[in-house]
Amino acid sequence: MHLAGGQSVRNGLDINADRQGFEVMNPYMRKSALVGLVALAVAGCQVVTEENLGTTTTTTSSGGALDASTTVTTTSSEFGNSGFSGGSIQNASFAQSFTASSSAAFASQGMADDAFPPNPLPGECYARIALAAVSQTVEEQIMVEPARQEVRIIPAQFGDVQEEVIVREATTELVSIPATFITVQEEIVVRPAARRLIPIDPVYDTVIEEVVVVPERTVWKPGTGPIQKIDEATGEILCLVTEPAVTKQVERTVMIQPASTREEIIPAITEIVQREVVDQPARIEERVIPAETTFVTRRVEVVPAREEIIEIPPVFDTITREVVVEPARTEWRSILCETNTTPDIVSRIQVALQSAGYYSGPIDGIFGPQSQRAIDGFQRDNGQVGNGVTMDALNLLGVSLF
Repeated sequence: MHLAGGQSVRNGLDINADRQGFEVMNPYMRKSALVGLVALAVAGCQVVTEENLGTTTTTTSSGGALDASTTVTTTSSEFGNSGFSGGSIQNASFAQSFTASSSAAFASQGMADDAFPPNPLPGECYARIALAAVSQTVEEQIMVEPARQEVRIIPAQFGDVQEEVIVREATTELVSIPATFITVQEEIVVRPAARRLIPIDPVYDTVIEEVVVVPERTVWKPGTGPIQKIDEATGEILCLVTEPAVTKQVERTVMIQPASTREEIIPAITEIVQREVVDQPARIEERVIPAETTFVTRRVEVVPAREEIIEIPPVFDTITREVVVEPARTEWRSILCETNTTPDIVSRIQVALQSAGYYSGPIDGIFGPQSQRAIDGFQRDNGQVGNGVTMDALNLLGVSLF
């Protein structure tokens, strides 16, 4: 089996060498290795790496019991032949069986649950990153001298002032103001308007009228036919005939419009004359004669003497000190490792780093020292911690694992 640090761990190594490795570990690493041994005894052949301040602790087991050949090694975090460091869970199947077995190991060893990644997913690798404490420089004021009071005597202040003195009192006098006149133009009527009646002659017309001289009448005339009336006395035949009226045309003059009168207005005759009228009548006004004054100089007290209490504020000095905002802590981060990495992913990372201006080497799919320096610089400039390639850095580069 080839580890992330480039070292091979094989079954059958000397257990004494393993025991010596345990003795040189720090207490935290010894606890992590012990928990790993217990978990591996239950889960089978697994590989767990943990990054702690640049150091990788690798625990390898080749069997399901502790009597099998077991080797514990300590390697520095660096990239192997696949291009990625340790500090990760390199067996994808370990994520499913590790959670249940590790809980019992935590309880038996008195360790907290955060000794391993929370809710690991199959096929993902994790590294425990040590985050330094975040401190902030603050300014603080300390009192050097307390507040106090001072009593001061302020002397009186004098000054020369100009004072106005009356030489003669003000008086009044009565003044007669004559009337004023203005010339105005006025229109007067010389002869008033009048009216007169003018006669209008009647209008006549000649008309022709037909006058009846003999009116229409009926007379008996002798007849010749048997159907006419026979006078029984004489035996004559008489016929009743209507004779038309006899008329005559005569001319006569008729009046169409009778005689009348019309009224005519004679306008008035006016004349414009000028005359003087009173504009302002005569009146009496009272005028004030102002007083006569002069200025004299005299010395007066401007500000009286007084006692003044002065409040002297305290004197402070500013000092600067470091205040811890966030304490130092460790945190599990999802990273790339041999398990979830292919040369295609490495090539895409190199292309993204090249576009961002961090990488100038070849696009060969091999994560060498030049690629390591490029990803370290990118993560450092973007606030990413640790030596491994974190998933957060891949998200910032826009590189997907699929």
